[in-house]
Amino acid sequence: MNRFITLLLAAAVATTSVYAQGKLTKEQILAMSTDELSELPLDELMQAVETLGVSSVDELFALIMNKNVSSASKKEESSFTSPLASTVITKDELRMYGATTLEDAFRLIPGMIVTQKTNGVYDIQMRGLNNIPDNNMFLYTENNNVLLMIDGRISHCYAMGALYMHDMPISIEDVARIEVVRGSSSALYGPNAVNGVINIITEKPNDSAKNVSGGAQIGNMGTYIADFGLRKRLNDKVSLGLTVNAQSRQRPTDKLYVIPQKGVYIANNSNDLQAGTTTDAAGLASLIASGTIRDASQGGLYTVDDLNRLKQIYTSDNSTFTFYDTFEPESPVHEMFTDPALARQNFGLNGYLHLSPSQDVRIDLTAGYQNSTVTTTPVGDDYVSFNQQTSKTGYINIDGAFKDLHIQLSGYRGPQNYAVGVPGFKIKNSQFMATADYDIKAGDLDIKPQISYQYVYFEDYTPSYTDPKTGVTEELSGFFNDNAKVTDFSPSLRLDYKKNKFRAIAAIRADKTNIPDKWNVSYQASLNYQFNEKNFLRLVYGHSFRSVNLVNSSADFEWRRTNLLMPEYLKFKGNKDADIMNINNIELGYRVKPSERFLIDSEFFFSKSKDYGALTSEHSEITVETKALGEAITELVTTGSAASLNKSLITRSYLQYANMPFDVKQYGLSLNLDWIVSTKLILKLNANFQHTVIDDYYQYSQAAAISSQLAQAQRNISGYTDDNGNHVAGALEDILGRAQTEAQTAAAQTLAAGGSADDAQTAAQAALFGYLGKVIGSNAEDLDQARGELANASSSDQYLEDLHKDALEGKRDDGFAIYYGLRYNMKYDEETQSYVIGESTYEAPPTSNGHVHKTTPAFYGMLGLIYKPVRQLNISAFANYIGKRTYATKYNSLGEDLCGRFTLNLKVGYKPNDNIEFFLNGNNLLNNHKREFVYSDDLGGLYTIGVNFGI
Repeated sequence: MNRFITLLLAAAVATTSVYAQGKLTKEQILAMSTDELSELPLDELMQAVETLGVSSVDELFALIMNKNVSSASKKEESSFTSPLASTVITKDELRMYGATTLEDAFRLIPGMIVTQKTNGVYDIQMRGLNNIPDNNMFLYTENNNVLLMIDGRISHCYAMGALYMHDMPISIEDVARIEVVRGSSSALYGPNAVNGVINIITEKPNDSAKNVSGGAQIGNMGTYIADFGLRKRLNDKVSLGLTVNAQSRQRPTDKLYVIPQKGVYIANNSNDLQAGTTTDAAGLASLIASGTIRDASQGGLYTVDDLNRLKQIYTSDNSTFTFYDTFEPESPVHEMFTDPALARQNFGLNGYLHLSPSQDVRIDLTAGYQNSTVTTTPVGDDYVSFNQQTSKTGYINIDGAFKDLHIQLSGYRGPQNYAVGVPGFKIKNSQFMATADYDIKAGDLDIKPQISYQYVYFEDYTPSYTDPKTGVTEELSGFFNDNAKVTDFSPSLRLDYKKNKFRAIAAIRADKTNIPDKWNVSYQASLNYQFNEKNFLRLVYGHSFRSVNLVNSSADFEWRRTNLLMPEYLKFKGNKDADIMNINNIELGYRVKPSERFLIDSEFFFSKSKDYGALTSEHSEITVETKALGEAITELVTTGSAASLNKSLITRSYLQYANMPFDVKQYGLSLNLDWIVSTKLILKLNANFQHTVIDDYYQYSQAAAISSQLAQAQRNISGYTDDNGNHVAGALEDILGRAQTEAQTAAAQTLAAGGSADDAQTAAQAALFGYLGKVIGSNAEDLDQARGELANASSSDQYLEDLHKDALEGKRDDGFAIYYGLRYNMKYDEETQSYVIGESTYEAPPTSNGHVHKTTPAFYGMLGLIYKPVRQLNISAFANYIGKRTYATKYNSLGEDLCGRFTLNLKVGYKPNDNIEFFLNGNNLLNNHKREFVYSDDLGGLYTIGVNFGI
């Protein structure tokens, strides 16, 4: 990495001797930013006015201010008359404001909520609506409401459903501009554009592009960033380009954050406290007083060695405490975090080929590779707030046009590990996309039909585990337990009618997916009226869908929780029939230019979304294998002890993706201002106000549901004492009591018939196990039918009593099995060859309306300034503020409150000539240590020194 940066610095210094000469072309002027125009001497500035054919310097600046945008309507047009809420950021602006990553640049864009987890690793939201449902896994805090594209190529994580930008192959050097469209846009671009679209347009090799360009910077927290590009137009028909980028960043600490959790301790020596160790209250106090264990329940930063000794206690009666491990042997902490100090490491390589065989034909071929490792929020179920993720992928993209026909083909493939060191989360990812559209002109009406097809395929890397004690190797479950795929076939149509000052746009798209197996229809309508050159009004309505995420639809993963707190097995199961989140959005926007140098863009929006979901605890159960149950009952009959039975019981919980009843309403207002105060001063401001409420809301807790279900299952087995102090028998007590009655009756009948004592004992044992055998054998269909009859019975107790009586009298062969299946949720599981002798399902609590969703901030915004006192000196600053938020996760149902956070970035650059800039850059200049993301790193300022160059 250091050698690479040294080479880039050397190349940059070499450019200082080269100075571009000659008159600027029209293409070069249009590619310039307002900042670059401000740098021009007066004679060159007037020359630019003459070249473009405008009448004044003000008109020249206005032309540059109204940057073209294509993502809002799928055709090139001025951003001022864009039919949707849209913003364009150019590479020059990214460099000017000192952005160190593409993600950091989104702080400049209205409606974008950017929070940093650790050095260079971000969560990117558009208008929020994340962490719904709350009180769940960290996975649901990630953004899955925005569609990310690179040159129209979809870049979306269909496995986890998140917007991961840290595994993109491109960097700032590749960017020509970033187009952001806010609001429901699936009718134009397909699923996942529910809150908007980010389309990164890369810089192609052409006359306006620099032949050699790039940048490098080095800073604190082990930060090294470099990118480099070569572009060459060989002739009018062929252009080539090659870019390479790399960065490496360290966290401010090599310790990891343990999430606050009751009953969590760290043992000073792992040999002192083994999993399964039990003590009483006095023993626990003695362990704490002696320093054998130390309290970690408040959370905080701990080393990897500390995490290896992390324990959690469990108590059922507040007098007996059992210690459990927090990380299973199959995923030791030192394998999960091979470099706990690493924040982010990227390498990317991209090649560009542009062909123009004729005036009517264009072909752009792009290919690239990336290798990344980041420390980011976990997708699983850990006690620490970070996992490490790795990705090694390659892509190819072919984008061609023949007259009015446009075709795009792209492919993407490679291994990605979403939780390094945790079995089951490494997946081979393959994606293919094809689109074709055609522009038809019919008078004032533009018609664009399109057809798209997408194929996404994920294949497990089957993990294995070798027990260090026994040496036995076994295969563990993969995340999908084989493979999973998503297909999407989608025709669409866009109509664009423009007459004088009025414009109407309508779009509809139908997506036929295999999961769920049905058509989903998205649509959008936009009415626009341009009063004059200074005032523009738009009204937009849209209906959009997310795509299915395979973690929700196709998960088939069993987590064997060796030595961990109950349950001993967790089964994650997807739901292919679940509805996918969808949104209705309406916007009213107004743009005004009081002068050619001043632009105000405002938008009011309202959205209503539904069909959110999460992996919920479907049911929990306690099982025992057939042989173990027989041995335990024999022991119980002969000795009265249930010791072996308690040891043979296995706790299991089953999680399945399910929809929540939530209706989410969001009201918002965004204001954006661009002001070219003078040729020396440019100002940029945006402010965003939002209010988000949930109707039909209840706070779901996966952990509480599992705990409640297991407790109920235990009651079903062992019985309990009711509120009046009366003992209510459990399944084992009831079954065993009735079985003993059958045995005693058989023995008495044998003796009465003249049999011997041995004959009586044999008859008793046969009756005992014969009765137990009758308890099993019911099929699911019979049991479901009986549940329906029970629900409709006038008296459930009388129904159960009659059912048992019929069974005793031999009137119903499966009567015993149905009776115990209804009364105690007892059944026989043929797949595991075990008895389920206690099962409990989850019942949602009552819902309420008007719940304020506090994860989405009520206010956020930025203020940016660019000041050029002299031609060679550039000073740029932007301040960012994000309001207070509350993240309720499964580990902390009350949530962690994040205070409002203000950061100030400042960049000072010096350009001795037009080809090179030396700069000092300060991100979070005031060294504000408030966290931006829940349970994330406490980050201070990042200070870098570097160089940008281009010839």
